[in-house]
Amino acid sequence: MYSFVKTGMFLSAAALAGCASGIEETSRLDVSLIGFSEQRGPSTAPAEIGETINVTTEADALSALAQTLVRRSQARHGVTSAAQTDGRNKLVSADALVRNLRAMNDQMDSVEAAVHTHNARLKNLDMERDLGLISEADYAAQADSIRQSQNRIAAALSDTISNTETVQTNLQDASDRGHSGLHWHMSATAQLTREAQAARDAILRR
Repeated sequence: MYSFVKTGMFLSAAALAGCASGIEETSRLDVSLIGFSEQRGPSTAPAEIGETINVTTEADALSALAQTLVRRSQARHGVTSAAQTDGRNKLVSADALVRNLRAMNDQMDSVEAAVHTHNARLKNLDMERDLGLISEADYAAQADSIRQSQNRIAAALSDTISNTETVQTNLQDASDRGHSGLHWHMSATAQLTREAQAARDAILRR
């Protein structure tokens, strides 16, 4: 199980219980990534190669959520500031954005765990090869599978970064047009952008 402590993100009491007022540090929910544990021994079974490939679905899901966030952050046209007193006439749905951001927050945990596991597994493979625990052929096969997965994750993270940057622009536009109360949404989106960039950088530095 992995636990990541993030800064700069909070939710209102209606969105998440136990959050402090203002933009302060908050503990991210622990994430349990199915198919991975913190300790792993030598593994040459084909099933494990399959596990490393399957985690790319975590990054693909994150990218899909970011695409949905883009749509939800697009301000409705023809709605005036005066009409926003009626919640149905808001430029954007703040509640829908919160749900989307919470889902992305959880999904980011899974992606970060996958990146961490991949990098640790590559180091472990190097050790196993150096100690003669696996053949060069087994090493090459497993390392190549992991790197292919990492490339797919990096591509999905790049898409996520592009989309969250678009969301920030959309939310700023809505705010400029008079939609109030979007400060947290913009801050949370910016934080997700930074996290996606950090996860991608961890792959590219391998």
